[in-house]
Amino acid sequence: MLGVLGLALIVGPAVPATAGPRTRVQQVDAIFARYERGEQPGCAVGVGERGRPVLTKGYGVADLERGAPITRQSVFDIASDSKQITAAVVYLLAADGVLSLSDDVRRWVPELPAYAKSPTLDDMVHHVSGLPDYTGLLDAPDSAHTTTADALRVLADQPELDFAPGRRFEYSNTNYFLLSVVAERATGRSFRDLVTERIFTPLGMRHSLVFDDADERTPHLATGYAGDGSRFDREISNWQQTGDGGVRTTVGDLLRWVGNLSDFAVGGPGLRAAMFTPGPRLDEGYGYGGGLSIDSLDGRLLVEHSGAWAGYTSDVVALPDDGLGVVVLCNRDDADPERLAWRVLRAWRSG
Repeated sequence: MLGVLGLALIVGPAVPATAGPRTRVQQVDAIFARYERGEQPGCAVGVGERGRPVLTKGYGVADLERGAPITRQSVFDIASDSKQITAAVVYLLAADGVLSLSDDVRRWVPELPAYAKSPTLDDMVHHVSGLPDYTGLLDAPDSAHTTTADALRVLADQPELDFAPGRRFEYSNTNYFLLSVVAERATGRSFRDLVTERIFTPLGMRHSLVFDDADERTPHLATGYAGDGSRFDREISNWQQTGDGGVRTTVGDLLRWVGNLSDFAVGGPGLRAAMFTPGPRLDEGYGYGGGLSIDSLDGRLLVEHSGAWAGYTSDVVALPDDGLGVVVLCNRDDADPERLAWRVLRAWRSG
């Protein structure tokens, strides 16, 4: 993940001296103009202010075979941007007393080896667990059908942690995958249903779901593509694990979640404190809270996270105390949504 302060220095193309001032929407259009040239995958962008979407727009093509454009209704897989939602669900369950963040992960997932020292759920939230990343252990292409059981099996075959819990920060998808497993076992509910009940429904995210069935068709889904700017090949993921990824949503729906990072209508002050409290180790100089990188910009709290999986890339960046958030969702693996989101954020703040 790129450092947010470095990204904050990126600026858009200069406006000719003879040109009049551009509106903020025109500046955003200019940022995404490249995706409007010819038939190519692109991105959707959303800007929210105080919980209200003020811009939702698409650029490029959602499906090259059909020539369907990307619109505000297009659904994207947001990959690791799902982690912030997973963290929120786990924190809400902890507040309900259903589980404890101090729980040894083996209390809920006894299939894991008996480590010399087992990580806690809190270690996992903050990526200081030492658990190896299951995505590499599975050694399977994105198109292969892999299940929760498959991921648990390869983890059970690893007798040692990569390092003692708490010793260092190391991003591992296993942490959030296992958090979804813990949430399911603690409640007896599917993680998909838990997220819908605790997050999507109360926030009015009617076009969002946790994708956990490779045979299910998602309406209005933008196809993910791998490419180099001139040639694009369709990417398909049949992996069915949840927690570390799996959320599919629109820019409008995701802005509702980002708005909750400002007002915490769902979760209240307790969830705010949990989400924005960094763990004991830094990620290349930046704190990591509940599925979010924690930093500051001009003395204001700043949170950010990105995602990339099977032809999809995404980024969420927000200034919660200012009520300002930007989401960029792309259906091409060569996009740089972090850079794009920061350019939009700068344009909006300076407009």
